[in-house]
Amino acid sequence: MKVAIFGAGTMGSGIAQVFAAKGHTALMYASSVASAQKHKDKLAASLAKRVAKGKMKNAILIGLEFQSMLPEAEKPQYTEMYEGFYHLNGISGNVEETVLKYIVRDHDKEIFESRKAMGHTIADFLNKKYGEGTVVVETSDTYYNMAEKIRPHMYLMDIAAEAFKELGVDTPNVRPVRGGTDGSRLSYMGLPCPNLCTGDHNAHGKYEFVCIQSMEQTVELLIRIAEKFKDVKKA
Repeated sequence: MKVAIFGAGTMGSGIAQVFAAKGHTALMYASSVASAQKHKDKLAASLAKRVAKGKMKNAILIGLEFQSMLPEAEKPQYTEMYEGFYHLNGISGNVEETVLKYIVRDHDKEIFESRKAMGHTIADFLNKKYGEGTVVVETSDTYYNMAEKIRPHMYLMDIAAEAFKELGVDTPNVRPVRGGTDGSRLSYMGLPCPNLCTGDHNAHGKYEFVCIQSMEQTVELLIRIAEKFKDVKKA
């Protein structure tokens, strides 16, 4: 049986694939020769994955395989303090194409770079297994450890400590920030900006909250710090 389909878009290609998979001849009419060839090639590739034993590559399963090759113990829920992690932050797709989105963090810059390289190493392995171009890894940097930019300006921390003491906090709780912050971005733009406090609880969860009392205390802290800079003149 021959079937004529006018239009080679998503619906037309889908109809053609159904009939072609059952052994019928499907004729697709497109707006141009180039468009027809493009959709013909796409349809042929899709059919090859669907009907050819030993040739199908399920993008969802390959994505899961990629995830399984990352260190199991190096996830946010298993790490703390200065320990880095790989955080699978989103996954979407289907058999043909699947996208995994990660947040990769580490306080040590060299280890941070090695973590990013790990993704490319896994991709190389999977591409050798399933064919070149099967897995593509793209990385972009958003946050770095601000400590590198704060250390040359530790007087900022001294002033903050003085302000804390004036408010009755003799020993501030100093601990690493495991998430990205605006302070990090500003520090690498030339404005050293250490994190002081937020008073938040259950950060980045649907139950995240902050107490009004904590916010009021933070305002008092910022006022004290600002007062210590009021006599500083621009160079």
